[in-house]
Amino acid sequence: MSGKLYVVATPIGNMGDITQRAIDTLSTVDLIAAEDTRHTGLLLARLGISARLISCHEHNETGRVGRIIDELSAGHDVALVSDAGTPGISDPGATVIAEAIAAGFDVVPVPGATAFVSALLVSGLPTATFLFRGFLPRKARERREALAELAAVKATLVFYEAPHRLRAMLADLAAVFGGGDGGDDGGRGRPRRCAVCWELTKKFERVWRGTVDEAVEAAGSDTRGEIVVVVEGAGGDGSGEEPGGDDRAGGSPDVNSQLAEAAVEAVSRAEAGNASLKDAAGQVARERMLPVRRVYAEAIRVRENQTD
Repeated sequence: MSGKLYVVATPIGNMGDITQRAIDTLSTVDLIAAEDTRHTGLLLARLGISARLISCHEHNETGRVGRIIDELSAGHDVALVSDAGTPGISDPGATVIAEAIAAGFDVVPVPGATAFVSALLVSGLPTATFLFRGFLPRKARERREALAELAAVKATLVFYEAPHRLRAMLADLAAVFGGGDGGDDGGRGRPRRCAVCWELTKKFERVWRGTVDEAVEAAGSDTRGEIVVVVEGAGGDGSGEEPGGDDRAGGSPDVNSQLAEAAVEAVSRAEAGNASLKDAAGQVARERMLPVRRVYAEAIRVRENQTD
């Protein structure tokens, strides 16, 4: 009887996110192929599991395939794990999975935590259509070229980034996707919204939300742990349509009503002393997924009418 390859997701930080099925699988397989045996050894110790381990990381994955296939051929069940999250998602494992499938073995997913899904959910950006890009190239020129290729993609974009490259990556995002003046001309002049997520599920978890033009300054010098960056797609709402319709066309009655409500709220916030009218309008527009320029213009009219 042939063995099965189990692709097991492990916590990305909070041990409470380990599933019972993952624990049961790791407890019963004959072999665990781990990205780092020391890291996985600590996880197993906390779970009270004793298991046979071999390493399977980015530098030896190709060479490990033969060993894992031999184990499966001998009828042994094998679990594939990475240091955190799901194997094969910006982590080693894809080669082993593909080879096991090609050899005719069953590959069984044991789902669990994945950092980019968690970041997408808390970003506040559209989730109906998204593109997970993972890590961008390390070199600046190649990174900007990769971003330029994504500039017209209408889906929400999701990236991973290392702490020491975060500021450079965000600067390139602003250069390629930034809008500068807060306009709403189909994504060419309107700065895209984004979210930067640090250390999800961990002690120092933090999520910043704003625009790509603001992100570099907002990121500061925070260099802790794992980072996910989520960026609004070219369409503005994940569907290719600009939020609030086309400014030149005047907008639908429903959109005009939303703009009027947003403008009143912006004026109210500004009068409360929390922000200037422009800043308040920008904040309300982003929260309601409306064009910043139109909300600000409407807010000016509302305030002028109040003083007449």
